[in-house]
Amino acid sequence: EKRDAFNLLCLSEILRIDFDEARGTLTDGSDDRGIDAVFLEERSGQRTVHLFQFKYHSKYSEDGRNFPSSEVDKIVTFVGDCFNQTAGFLQTCNPLLQQRVVDIWNFIQSGSTRVKIHLCSNGAKILQVHLERLEDSLEKYKFFTVCEHDLDSISDALARRTNSDRK
Repeated sequence: EKRDAFNLLCLSEILRIDFDEARGTLTDGSDDRGIDAVFLEERSGQRTVHLFQFKYHSKYSEDGRNFPSSEVDKIVTFVGDCFNQTAGFLQTCNPLLQQRVVDIWNFIQSGSTRVKIHLCSNGAKILQVHLERLEDSLEKYKFFTVCEHDLDSISDALARRTNSDRK
């Protein structure tokens, strides 16, 4: 399915991992709590939890199809429940996400960790007012950043990679 291919392409490009490893990060499905993929990274002494939300539009339209603002509330609720280890939280997650949450809890106990939330869409970026609302909601967690990946930035990244691979 095109949506699945888009998700794997984003994961592979952003994280610089192959498609097989990217498949292992997916948590998408019912009860995914707004988190479609989780990747734990430890490189060069930097420890990062990557949380992904994907939005794939099957039809291109001139209106740009902004990243849905309704996803902000899902992400904020997930982050609060996950990082505060809210009682009963695991039972509200699908089995793939449950395992990833346990992995996150173990990962953050092992040392200083940053968290990057990736909003990926083959449409336009989230409206600025909703991006600010998301960033304001995450401010109390200190080590969180939001990264947007829209159609333009994904296309640019792929074009640069392809050009450099040819040299």
